[in-house]
Amino acid sequence: MYARNVAVRLKPNTLGDFTKSFETNVLPILRRQKGFQDEITFAMPGETDVVAISLWEAMAPRSSELCAMMLEENISCSASSLLRLLQREST
Repeated sequence: MYARNVAVRLKPNTLGDFTKSFETNVLPILRRQKGFQDEITFAMPGETDVVAISLWEAMAPRSSELCAMMLEENISCSASSLLRLLQREST
C-alpha cells in the first residue's frame, strides 16, 4: 500500500468551504480511480493548515495526473478546492 501526503494552507475561515468542496468534488473522483483505497484528512477547526493522506494499492498519481482526472470528469482544474489541494504538496 502507498500513501500520498498533501499539505495545504487555506485562507482564514475557509475550512468549511474546503471540506464541502473536497467531499463533493474530489472524493467521488478519487473513489472511481483504480487502486484508490481511502482518504484521511486532518484539520483543526479555526486553523488554516490541512493534511490529506490518500491510500493507494500502488504508487499514487502525481498532481498532473490528478488534474487530468478532474478534467476527465468535467471539473475545472481552476476550481479553488483543487488549487488549494495542490498548492503545497509533499511527496
